[in-house]
Amino acid sequence: MFPPVEASVLENNPDFATLYTMLTTSILNPDGTTRADPGSKARDAVREDLRTHRLKAAKHHLLTSAITTTPAPDSQTLPPDLLDLLVLLPPMLTHPPTPGTSALLLSHPPFSLLPTLLPPLSHLISRSLHTSALALARISNPSTNASYLHRAIPTLPQTLSQLLVTTHDLSTKTIPDARLAATSTSLLPLLAAHTRALVRLIHALEAKLSSPQRDLLLRAEMLPLSAEESSLRARLDLDVLEREVVYTPDVVAAAERYSEHLRDARARVEARTRDVVAELAGYGVAVEGRRGDEGRERMFREMGRVYGEMVRQMGEVRADLQRLGGRR
Repeated sequence: MFPPVEASVLENNPDFATLYTMLTTSILNPDGTTRADPGSKARDAVREDLRTHRLKAAKHHLLTSAITTTPAPDSQTLPPDLLDLLVLLPPMLTHPPTPGTSALLLSHPPFSLLPTLLPPLSHLISRSLHTSALALARISNPSTNASYLHRAIPTLPQTLSQLLVTTHDLSTKTIPDARLAATSTSLLPLLAAHTRALVRLIHALEAKLSSPQRDLLLRAEMLPLSAEESSLRARLDLDVLEREVVYTPDVVAAAERYSEHLRDARARVEARTRDVVAELAGYGVAVEGRRGDEGRERMFREMGRVYGEMVRQMGEVRADLQRLGGRR
């Protein structure tokens, strides 16, 4: 679909209007493809072939659906062979058997009785198709009396084609034209009014900010800039002083001794850490990704718990002894 163009644009640009008209009527199709395409005939032939196959598939589907949805109220009065035929026909139509299997099926009932069963079968299929067509007629003609709906069945193809054309026109012309009309009649005047309101607001602000007030406003804006400049100057002076400071030999020697002390302290800490890790590993505790002995760890934990319990009980015994000694 071509992008919609406002009528005012075409009126104000006659050359563009001529080009647009030529493109939309002579050079390009409504979907944007070129009319002078050498492969269009081949594609048209493919589309026609596809349409033929679609029509054949639709007829096959309608026939299968009509047989499958044959009204059940008459099933009590239908012959058994006809009922068997109604049950067996849909699978055969959906998945045709091999030639050998087809010959075998056609030589046995109920398919061998097909010439005899064909008239009642045709009547049932016709009634099922009529019921479906009547439902479509009710949808396409909702205001028609139910007793006259059968008259609309022959015109269902024309009605469907007309609906498709109407839908296409609505999506390609009516709706874009209505959108353009709404834009021209509502949106553009609204934008113009909004622009005028903004212009008046700017004029009111300019009139409100007189020369003294404007001077104060500029001074207020200047203060943060001055403070930022002073901060940058102070930072620059600090950098210059740091570059000019020269450390004395005593300060350098003290710093080196402190650095050596830190290295020694770090070595002692690392050695102590290794000892602690080894000691914990002896108790079965997992440290620093090493796998521990869970049974050994549980044993030592249990020993610690028992020891703590014994210490608590000894404390209670001492307290009891002290109380007994005091009573004497």
